[in-house]
Amino acid sequence: MPKQPTLENNCETEGIFSPVAGVMGSLQANEVLKTVLNLKSDLNTNMLIFNSLKINLRTAKISVNKNCVNKCKK
Repeated sequence: MPKQPTLENNCETEGIFSPVAGVMGSLQANEVLKTVLNLKSDLNTNMLIFNSLKINLRTAKISVNKNCVNKCKK
């Protein structure tokens, strides 16, 4: 059995792969521009997932919790 690492591997201790931050920032800026320009967004009920190791994008459907929406409107 391998020994337990002495340091925890996370973004705080290891940092992030900086090109990923640039890609994600560009994708977020694109979504903001689409919102400001009132263009149709395909992500209304979807989440965009970026895999930086395989360099691919996919979407996942998100369902709305109706109980949460009703509580938030009050």
